[in-house]
Amino acid sequence: MEENVTIHARPSGKTIIEENVTIGHAAVLHNCIIHAGALIGMNATVSDFADIGEGAIVAEGAVVKRKSVIAPNMIAAGIPASEIGPVPEINAKIASEGATVYADLAKQYPKKLRPLLPNEYLTSESNESEPIDE
Repeated sequence: MEENVTIHARPSGKTIIEENVTIGHAAVLHNCIIHAGALIGMNATVSDFADIGEGAIVAEGAVVKRKSVIAPNMIAAGIPASEIGPVPEINAKIASEGATVYADLAKQYPKKLRPLLPNEYLTSESNESEPIDE
């Protein structure tokens, strides 16, 4: 799960997220079901009672309308989202590896986070990426 994701449900409802799901930055999930291995793209919206199938991909910025069903291993894109084709094998592999990477990162963050001193965030060197895993 990336930053700024919103997960919400109605008072008597629930949002279900199964295992090995990747949810992109700023996605909104509302009273829906996301099955195992699915990938929800950045800034996508999945509305009430929608059902995202196992291994499916919802494209960045897509809006999955109320009660929509995205079949397993299909790509959905657009506003409103519709299935545009099957998930190619290479994309399925990348999505699966992504879920593993994010799970590993979540385990590392508590050990690696620390406050920056003012001189560290004001220098250009502090803006360079460093691998988290040592």
